[in-house]
Amino acid sequence: MQVIFFILLFFIFTNSNSFANTQCKTEICKQVYTGDIQRVEAILKKNKKQINVKENHGNSLLHIAVLNQDLSMIKILLKYGANINAQDKGGATALHIAARGNLNTVVEALLEANADINIQDNEGFSAIMRAVLLGKSEAVITILASKAPSCKIKNNYGQNLPSINPIKLSDEAKKILKAYVKECQNN
Repeated sequence: MQVIFFILLFFIFTNSNSFANTQCKTEICKQVYTGDIQRVEAILKKNKKQINVKENHGNSLLHIAVLNQDLSMIKILLKYGANINAQDKGGATALHIAARGNLNTVVEALLEANADINIQDNEGFSAIMRAVLLGKSEAVITILASKAPSCKIKNNYGQNLPSINPIKLSDEAKKILKAYVKECQNN
């Protein structure tokens, strides 16, 4: 059992370092990935233009911080002017990533920083549409409590928020979504 544990640790360690080495072309990306806030701030104080660099797959520094669930880094990047609505190659914003990961505290922080909830990814899904589809109940509740997403935008499959089946959501999230959709359709 211990051997398996150490093999697993080795795999995780080598993969995390290889990600930073293969995905990060810039020093600031590597520092964001490793969570070194002091180094990130030092780099940004010298050159603020680096705040919105994009790496492989179109990930911004903010995308990487969200993927790492590093709330402190997210706040620092936003403080230095990171584009909260930057999209990766798939069209996902930081909010899309947080919502589909059900990262409630990250979703809250992004909404407080005025993330646009109606931006659509390359398949036409907004963050809440993706969260409903994937059954990410906390993200759905948090977004609906904070902002009013559009019920009219459609994805590439002709679906809008009211037409996405919420089968995977918790009963509480379904109830809140149903009430929102009813109100939204009446307006």
